[in-house]
Amino acid sequence: MMQTEKKAQEMSVRKKKAPVLFQKLKVTPIMKSTFGTLLGFIWKLKWEFIARLVVNAISSLLISLPVLLIKNLVNDVFKSGDLNMLGLYLVGLLVLVGSAGILSYFSGYMNARIGERLIYKLRNDLYLALQRQSFSYFDENRTGDIMARVTSDVDQTRHFLTDVLVQFLNSIIQLAVVLSLMFVLSVPLTLAIIPICAAIFAMIIAYRRRIRPLYKRIREVYGKLTAALQENVSGVRVVRAFAKEEVEIKKFSSKNYDLLSANMNLIRTNTVFGPTMDLVGNISLVVVILLGAYAALEIPGNSVQVATLVSFFILLQMVLGPIKFLANFMSSYQQMIAAGDRIVGILNHTSEITEKPNAINLPSLVGSIDFNAVSFKYPGTEREVLKDISFSIKPGEKVAILGPTGSGKSSMVNLIPRFYDVSGGAILVDGIDIRDCKIKSLRSQIGIVAHDTFLFSISIKDNLLYGNVKASKDEMEAAAKIANIHDFIISLPEGYNTIVGERGISLSGGQRQRISIARSLLINPRIIIFDDSLSAVDVETEYLIQQALKRVMAGRTTLIITQRLSSIRDADKILYLDNGQLKEIGSHADLLAKDGYYARLYKTLYRDQEKQLRELDAYARSREPGMISPALQGALPVENEAVPEKTARQISREQKKADKIELMRVKGIDEARKKLEEMKTKEEEKRKKEAELELEQQQKLEAKKKEAIEKWFERAEKSDVELQKGTKLESEHVAGQDSDSTPHDVALVDATSSTGTATTATTTMKARKALAKEKKSTGHQERSTIPKEDEQH
Repeated sequence: MMQTEKKAQEMSVRKKKAPVLFQKLKVTPIMKSTFGTLLGFIWKLKWEFIARLVVNAISSLLISLPVLLIKNLVNDVFKSGDLNMLGLYLVGLLVLVGSAGILSYFSGYMNARIGERLIYKLRNDLYLALQRQSFSYFDENRTGDIMARVTSDVDQTRHFLTDVLVQFLNSIIQLAVVLSLMFVLSVPLTLAIIPICAAIFAMIIAYRRRIRPLYKRIREVYGKLTAALQENVSGVRVVRAFAKEEVEIKKFSSKNYDLLSANMNLIRTNTVFGPTMDLVGNISLVVVILLGAYAALEIPGNSVQVATLVSFFILLQMVLGPIKFLANFMSSYQQMIAAGDRIVGILNHTSEITEKPNAINLPSLVGSIDFNAVSFKYPGTEREVLKDISFSIKPGEKVAILGPTGSGKSSMVNLIPRFYDVSGGAILVDGIDIRDCKIKSLRSQIGIVAHDTFLFSISIKDNLLYGNVKASKDEMEAAAKIANIHDFIISLPEGYNTIVGERGISLSGGQRQRISIARSLLINPRIIIFDDSLSAVDVETEYLIQQALKRVMAGRTTLIITQRLSSIRDADKILYLDNGQLKEIGSHADLLAKDGYYARLYKTLYRDQEKQLRELDAYARSREPGMISPALQGALPVENEAVPEKTARQISREQKKADKIELMRVKGIDEARKKLEEMKTKEEEKRKKEAELELEQQQKLEAKKKEAIEKWFERAEKSDVELQKGTKLESEHVAGQDSDSTPHDVALVDATSSTGTATTATTTMKARKALAKEKKSTGHQERSTIPKEDEQH
C-alpha cells in the first residue's frame, strides 16, 4: 500500500508539471485526446526516444548517400576506366553501408528497450487505475473485458508506440532526405512526381476514415469474446451441472463468428487499398522513366544524363517505401486508437469513491456506528435500495441483521467501509462522517467476512497473513484455532504451506469461510462484519466458532447478517429490513413482545427449531456432564432468571471446566471415529475374503466344465476316425473284386458291406449315448445328438 501511495503521489506531481511543459511546446490540445494521453507515456522516456530518432536519421542519411556515389561512379569511372578510382568508390560504399548496418543494430536495441519500459509503465499505471476504481466500476464492466484491455489492448498500443510510430518518424526523415537528394539531381523530375504523391496522400486520408470504425468494432467484439470465455471458465460447474455445454458452445461460436465477420470486413478494405497503392507507385516509376528518357534523348542541352536518371530511379524507389508505409501507418494508427480508447477509458475514469483534500486519518476506533437518514442506490440506477435508514450501535454491541432476500442487508453493511457512497444522509463512526476520513485508515479497522469467500491461489499461510503480513506464527495459529480450522490445516501434508488452488477450489465452502474468518481476525479490527459467513458450516462447527468468537468479540462492535437462531438470540439488537426500509429494531425479547415482522418470522421459522433444541437439551442434561453436547446447550436460550454477578475467579473456573468438558467431548468423538474406521476396515477385509473364496470356487467349476468338454470332443473325434477307416476298407475291397466277381458275389459283398456299416453306426450311437450320460453326470446340460448322416446311413 505504501508503494501504491508513493506511485499516486508521483503521478499527481507529473500531472501538475505536464501542462506547463506542453503549453511551452504548444501541444496542450492534443493531450486531451487518446493519442495525446498515450504520447504522455513516451514523454517519460523522451531522452531515449530522441536518441533513437537521431540514430535513425543518421542511418537514413548513410543509406541514401551511396546513390550519389553511384552517379559519380558511372560518370567518372566507367567513362575514364580508372581502376584506382573504382577501388576508392567501392571502399566508400562499404564504409557507408557498414556504418548504416551498425547504427541499425543500435537502433533496434534502443527500440526494444524503449518498448519494454513503455509497456512496463503503461501496465503499472493501468493496474493502479484499476485499484482506485470503486465497486460500481467492476459491477458495470465484465471481468473478461477488463482483462482484454489490460493484456491485448496494451500489447497493441505498445506495438504502435514503439515500432510503428518510430518507423513512421523514420519514414518522414527518410522521405525528407531522399526528396532533398532528388531535387539536387533533377528539379523537373522531382516536380513531376509531386502530383502523384499528393494523390497517394489523398487516398491515405480516405482510407483512414474508412477503417477507423472497423478497428473499433474488432476491439469491442474481441472484448466480448474474452468476457464470454472468462465467464464460461468461471462458471464451468454450473454449465456441467445443467448439461448446457452445447448451448455455451453455440454462444461462443456466435461471438467468434462476429469477430470473424469484423476481421473480414477489414480484410476486404485492405485488399482493395493495398494493390491500389502499388498501382499508383508503379505508375510513378513509369512516368519517371518516360520523362527522363524523353528529356535525355529529345531535349538538346538538358542536364538529365543516364547516370542521373539511374540515380533518380533508385531514389524514387526509396521514396515509394516510406509512402507505402505511411498508408500502413494509418491502418496501425486506427487500430491503436481503437485499443487506446479502451485503455484511456480506464486511466481517465474517475472513481465515485474519492478522498477529500482535507481528509483525516481515523484514530483508533471505539466502535460506535450511526446511520442518519441513509438512502442508497447503485450508480447508474434509479431504484433506491435503502430508504431513510436511521439507527445507532453502541461500542461493543452485537447486532443481527435480518430480512428477506433483496431487502438491502448486504448493501447496508457495504456502506460502512465505503465500498459505495450513500446517496443521501450520512454514516458516522465514532461521531465522524466516514467521507471525511482517509479510506485506508477506515478500512484497516474493519474486518469483513463475506458470504462469497475469496481465497488467492497461494498457500493457506499467505492467505491468512494477507491483511497483516507482520503477524507472528503464534498469532496466526491462534486466529486459526478461534475459527476452528487449525486442526484441519495441520492435518494436511504441507500444513500451513498448502496451496489452496484458484479461488480456494481445493477446500470446501465451510473451510474457506473459516480461513476467511481467521484472516479478518488477524488485523485486530474494532468493527467486525459477518455477511452470512457461517452459512456453509454445520451447526456444531458454528457453535464452536461462536463460542471462540465471544471472547474475541468482547469490546468489539459486531454486525452479523444471518438466518441462524443461535446467532440471533445472543444479539444485543436485531435489525429487520424489508424492501430497503428498517421495519423493526430491538432485542429478541422486545421484538417478540411487539408481535410484528420478527415475531411472525420467529413463529414460522424458529419456533419449531427452538422446541426441538429444548427437547434435545433436556435429553442432554439428563446425561453425564462429559457427554453433554455444547452445540445443543449453547444454541438454546437461557431462562429469564436473576443471575448474580460472578467474580473473575468464578468465571475463570467455569471457563476451565467448559474447556475440559469440550476436550473430553472431542476426545470421545475421536475415539468413536477411530472405532468406526476399524469396524469399516474389518468389514471390508471380510467382504474381500468372501469375494476371493467365491472367485476361487467359480474358477474350479469352470475348470471342470472345460475338462468335460475336451473329453467329449476327444471321444467324438475317435468315433469319427473309426467310422471313416471302416468305410475306406469296404470301398477298397469292393473295388478290387469288381472285375472278376459274379453277380451273386457282388450282392453278397453289398450285403456284407451294409451289415458292417450298420454295425459301425450302432457302435457310434452307443459311444455317443454313453458320452451324453457322462456329460450329464458332470453337470453339463448339453444334448447329445446323432448326426443326420449316421441316421440316414
